[in-house]
Amino acid sequence: SSFEETLHRSLQETFSSISFLEFDSILEVLMDRKKRIHMIGGEFTDSVARYLYFHLRKMRPNVYMIEGVSTSKMDHLLDFSKKDALIVFDVRRYDQDIVEFTARAAKKVSSVILVTDQWHSPASQYASYVLSSRVTSMSRWDSLVGMTAMIEALMSAYADRCWPDIRERLEKLELINADVHKSLMNQST
Repeated sequence: SSFEETLHRSLQETFSSISFLEFDSILEVLMDRKKRIHMIGGEFTDSVARYLYFHLRKMRPNVYMIEGVSTSKMDHLLDFSKKDALIVFDVRRYDQDIVEFTARAAKKVSSVILVTDQWHSPASQYASYVLSSRVTSMSRWDSLVGMTAMIEALMSAYADRCWPDIRERLEKLELINADVHKSLMNQST
């Protein structure tokens, strides 16, 4: 029960620390469909970056996950422009490759959104917006529960604001999935 209490406290502290102005500004960036949204995560935060990617990819076009070894990640810097926004995930034991990538990307993209812990990644100096979550845990590892919950709140707010466009997109996706399923069924018979 003390483990649960620690996580509960982390969630409360995460949500009480969110600036609603910052949150709304981030939503405005995400709602700009002319922008390409890229995300990148560190060793532990890559899973939360992917979680955001899967949500956003269903809801809007031009969403990309930057992955691979650090040298191939740097390739993405070639194509960044002011049409792009970058979402960076980084928590303590901060990933120097992520910090360096962010520093270089910040010179090219329209905005950098950093999702980090309460101590703030060194990448925060290059960020336009910062969302911080509490990572305190009773385990030997930091917890990403607060960060994941914050991303879920962001996606819920995004869906509420953009529902007509999202609904149309999801309906088209369902038609594609039904067509693919029908095609696969025909091939197996």
